[in-house]
Amino acid sequence: MRRFPAAWQPRVLPAMRCARFGAPQLVMGSATLALVGMIGALLLPTPVAALTGFTLMGLGLANMMPVLFAATASVKGIHAAEGLAHVAGLAYFGLLFGPVVIGAVAQVTNLSVGLSVVAVCCALIAVMGPKVLQRLKI
Repeated sequence: MRRFPAAWQPRVLPAMRCARFGAPQLVMGSATLALVGMIGALLLPTPVAALTGFTLMGLGLANMMPVLFAATASVKGIHAAEGLAHVAGLAYFGLLFGPVVIGAVAQVTNLSVGLSVVAVCCALIAVMGPKVLQRLKI
């Protein structure tokens, strides 16, 4: 694990952070980190700032996935394996459909506006995610 700290950090540390802060706070903080990173990448015109912003966005989004996978086990009426399959399927759908939406918006406007779709989604997750997790008592 020492050789690839960037690869294992988003997979191991969220569990420790979730135990310390709770799932709703972790989702809100991670989505906010992703939002700040994306806004920084869009507003600061230097390559270093853009790379830093995209890195923060990736870390924020990666922190949320283990929480979402764990939350599937707490949904009443749905078997944990079935819930996990649904969440993984939605993640793959977003992986395939997200770039299409960003590209379509960028085609009509410009790339900055297209990438701001990601920032808007991060803002929605930061606001709505904790409420959903609290309602599910996660």
